[in-house]
Amino acid sequence: MITPHILDKQAVRADLEEAANIVKESDELAADRLNELADAVDGGSYSDAWAASDIHQVINIPAIVHHFREHGGKGCFVGWIEMIRNVLILVPLMITWYGISGAISAYGELVQADERKSTLPFILLWQQGFDGRLNGVQAFGTIATADFIILFCVVILTVVSAYLTSLSRQKREEDADKLERLLMHGLAGARLCLTTKNWTQPTNFVTRFDQAIDSFKQVVGELVKQIQEERDALAKLATRQEEETKLFSTFKGELQTSMTGVSTSVSQLQSTLTSLTGAVQHLQGDITVLSEPVKQVAQQQGILTTNSQQVISLLDAQIKALTQITDQHEQLSKDLQESLRTLETTLQENNKQADDFAETIQEINKKYVDYLDKMRDEHEEQKDLSNRIYDAAERMGRTIELLEEWNNEISAVNINMHDIVRRLAGIAPSNP
Repeated sequence: MITPHILDKQAVRADLEEAANIVKESDELAADRLNELADAVDGGSYSDAWAASDIHQVINIPAIVHHFREHGGKGCFVGWIEMIRNVLILVPLMITWYGISGAISAYGELVQADERKSTLPFILLWQQGFDGRLNGVQAFGTIATADFIILFCVVILTVVSAYLTSLSRQKREEDADKLERLLMHGLAGARLCLTTKNWTQPTNFVTRFDQAIDSFKQVVGELVKQIQEERDALAKLATRQEEETKLFSTFKGELQTSMTGVSTSVSQLQSTLTSLTGAVQHLQGDITVLSEPVKQVAQQQGILTTNSQQVISLLDAQIKALTQITDQHEQLSKDLQESLRTLETTLQENNKQADDFAETIQEINKKYVDYLDKMRDEHEEQKDLSNRIYDAAERMGRTIELLEEWNNEISAVNINMHDIVRRLAGIAPSNP
């Protein structure tokens, strides 16, 4: 049963104007058509043309809703987050190469000052600051920590951006569903109001036909203009995608260079670990060799105790000194072993992080390639659709020409009918 609300012209006009205000930002032409329909419902000058036309073809609800859904912005805040994330992706490369530049200069100065330092591992000298020639900010550990913090921030910003984009898309879908219901209700009310007007007011068929042709021409012109705008937008989108592809290729090359540097650093760390392990083993052998003579000297000094108390005192002092040296060597061996274990753990973590980072980059690259393929397919589909619409527009133009010819013929017939009626009136005899 039709409610009074759907036949209330003011209520229907309010619904149409509300829908026009909603779609004005995404499709200004559709908003103008809705405002004109609202004026026609309220008794405007083109109400007969709207009543004679198919409202659902002039105002295509699926196209308007699709345009509103696809042209929804992400929001200024999300845009800033994505821009900051894109900038931070390149910051670790800048920091790493800045540290490498300082380390190379300091290493050259150190080798010139003391050539014996060239036998030590480069990473170890870097971490130690090249004997004070490098500040603490450019140390290897500081740069690695800074890179980790920045990459962690990039991951956090990516998660936040994806979450906010999902929320914005969900809200846009809800608004699109609400707009579709509002348009369906408003167009139904407009159709009923205009049909009721046709029942209560006589119309001239020729005038209405002319108005329908003019309205149809205007709609076709707007459609052709909108198709041209969409084609220009597609061309701009293709250009922007090519630029993004070039930028991503450049970033990929820089990232591969950085990963090569990281692999070199890992290899140097492994070489350093091997050298330190050999040094510790050699030191342990020296300690073992030193322990045996000390024990033999102690035994000999015990035998000589009976001969001289003074010699015993001196030998006791020597034994104590040698024992302290042995303890110091053993403590040094323990410290070196602990340092080696710590360094090995750190190296394993760095290798794991490098592998995870490489896998992440490969996954991003694969997703981006898939995205480009999808966009290319979509572009081809839109291009095909645009060509079909152009063909339809040409056929519609030919139809309009036929309708104009029929209108001229009907007008000529109407004029001939008026002449015939006047002649018959002149021929008919007058009443006596």
